[in-house]
Amino acid sequence: MLVLISPQAFATEVFFSPNENIAERIVREINLTTGSIDIAMYSFTSSDIAQALETAKLRGVMIRLIVDKSQLKSKSSEVAWLDRKGFVIKVMDGSVGRRGIMHNKFVIFNKKVLMTGSYNWTTNAERYNFENMLVINEINIVNRYVVEFNKLWSLR
Repeated sequence: MLVLISPQAFATEVFFSPNENIAERIVREINLTTGSIDIAMYSFTSSDIAQALETAKLRGVMIRLIVDKSQLKSKSSEVAWLDRKGFVIKVMDGSVGRRGIMHNKFVIFNKKVLMTGSYNWTTNAERYNFENMLVINEINIVNRYVVEFNKLWSLR
């Protein structure tokens, strides 16, 4: 049996900031998501992305968010706003012995699409910093991130 797979089925998108509208691409994927969104994000100050997540939550998308503890004290962070909106948020600090930070920057949509790179969900990353983001839908790679997210989620 011959199975033909479109080359687009495993196309990876590459974005660089500033000037490539990464936040817009993230919001578009949030708006397309119907099942789940798992987020591990170090810095999160984008109100546009936060608003899109709230809309997704209201339409029944299951959203889990892992953030670094420093984001609770950052006055421009959207984490407190999301918490007040009833989002499921896990706050982490460091790794073994609690030294270090939760510095991941990835999101998984419907366990099928992965976005990862240096890009934090911030205005600085969008407008000023030199950042990157990959959008990957190759299931073997996405599954590795699903496993890692679940491992992080289960840590105490």
